[in-house]
Amino acid sequence: MAYLNGTVLCTVPDLITLVDVETGEPIGTEMLRYGLRVAVIGMPAPIELKTPQALSVVGPAAFGYEDVTFRPLPGDLL
Repeated sequence: MAYLNGTVLCTVPDLITLVDVETGEPIGTEMLRYGLRVAVIGMPAPIELKTPQALSVVGPAAFGYEDVTFRPLPGDLL
């Protein structure tokens, strides 16, 4: 999940990706370290992953976040 000032901005099934601001290369969790300059990019999931049936398997509740409701990224087509 991605938060801003305590507000959830992005959750699964949308994709949250970190990239190095200098190179644009993706950053895996094993590469994260203090001082690394990254940009956070959110990409909409395919429409097939946004149905109620799919969200029961790949949405926030499927990962233990029962109190978080999936909201498509701004500008997302649903």
